[in-house]
Amino acid sequence: MAAESRSLSSGAMKSPPVIEPVGKDDTSRVLLGFALLAVLLLLIGQLWLSYRDHVRTAEISTHNIAAIFEARLEATLRRTDADLRGLLSEIPLSALGSEGGERFDQEVNRLLAGYMYNRDEMAGFHVHDASGKMRFSSGEMVPMGNVAEQPYFRQLRDDKTPGLVISDVLMTQDDGGAVLVVARGLRDRQGKFLGIVHGLVDLEYYRRQFVSLNLGGQGLIALRRDTHEMVLRYPDLPGQTNKSLPADHPVVRRMQSGDRNMVLHYEAAPDYVPRILSIVRMRDFPFFFAVGLGRHEVLASWYWQVVVVAASVALLSVLVAVLLVRLRRMQVRQKGMLADLAADIALRKETE
Repeated sequence: MAAESRSLSSGAMKSPPVIEPVGKDDTSRVLLGFALLAVLLLLIGQLWLSYRDHVRTAEISTHNIAAIFEARLEATLRRTDADLRGLLSEIPLSALGSEGGERFDQEVNRLLAGYMYNRDEMAGFHVHDASGKMRFSSGEMVPMGNVAEQPYFRQLRDDKTPGLVISDVLMTQDDGGAVLVVARGLRDRQGKFLGIVHGLVDLEYYRRQFVSLNLGGQGLIALRRDTHEMVLRYPDLPGQTNKSLPADHPVVRRMQSGDRNMVLHYEAAPDYVPRILSIVRMRDFPFFFAVGLGRHEVLASWYWQVVVVAASVALLSVLVAVLLVRLRRMQVRQKGMLADLAADIALRKETE
């Protein structure tokens, strides 16, 4: 028994001790993976917030522009209507009769001219008699032709209570400028139709305002009727004035909600450019303004952010991968060194 015990002790002393390194390679990989995932999620969240900020800024900007123009045109039409009401009470009805002759010309023309002070958005005030012939004007008596066949004139002549009537877009004969005729009928106390008095809203004034805006290469601004006929647009769409949008157009479908303020993201004919569009409908007149910005132009800087973030994530991933490879090699070398150290210890004990 003593011999066997010595033999076992001798064998035990000859077997080299096993020294296990403190292995943390799996834990390190997991921690690095979680760190990389956390950074990635933070960057994605930041990109999403930046995206929403770009889109929201575009929505607010387009709404503000549309609201400003809506307020301007609303004020112009309200003041023009007030001026027409004033003229109805100031123009001598006898001036439109057959006995009026030329003795009222200077008086009425001066009266009309007085309403043009500080009215840059107006092209003039005019009075036509019951036959449609121009009788008085706020400026030079530029021949406008007989307006008896114009829809706005017929409506005022045939309907005793039409109130304010606004025409389609018309071109003046003197300079070819686009105007809207805002008119009221002139009647005597018995309701007999004597003619009309109207003001011309100068659409070229608003066109100049449109052109001064910086809406980018894909932006647009448009004034349309509630029935979607185009009044004015920049950039121009030749041949589309007074023509309506198709029934399936995104703007038409969106406006069926009846809201005054709307925002939509759409692309449609004729250019199919993705846009962020704000619509502001006028409260008391049958028009609305639409202002749009090209979606790609709005997000141009955000696209660069995505590129930079993607490149940063790729570079970070490469660096982490290199770090893991180096860490793995260090751990392999560490295991080898520990194995050599264990073997050296065992050899020393054997020699003792």
